[in-house]
Amino acid sequence: TCDGGIGNYLDYYQLALLSQEELSKSSITTLLMVHPKYRYTTLTSRLVCETYRQGLEQGLETNYCDCDPHLLSFYLKLGYVVIDKDFVHPEFGPGSVMKLNMHDMEHLEKVRSPFRKVLRAYSPKQ
Repeated sequence: TCDGGIGNYLDYYQLALLSQEELSKSSITTLLMVHPKYRYTTLTSRLVCETYRQGLEQGLETNYCDCDPHLLSFYLKLGYVVIDKDFVHPEFGPGSVMKLNMHDMEHLEKVRSPFRKVLRAYSPKQ
């Protein structure tokens, strides 16, 4: 978040290992929910792409998240990579900590991420 603390996520996602500069260009995603009625529509993709676009606009370079095992393939298809497969969230249980290099077009193209189209169209405001 731009204006608040991240609490225990600093430890959960090993963000304390980042330099201040890296940390200032990083974000975390703690929850993505879509009403069941809309889960198999384009709404999910549109939401994550808009959030990604806003992150680019804010000068972010990386995003961290954790996900439940059944959502792993979804996040991998977005372009995230697993950095800790043995993570256990104290409230939500086992999962994986993941990292997205937001400007890694080669990787986004390789996994056919919907973010690749957003990154291709993105041009920083001068």
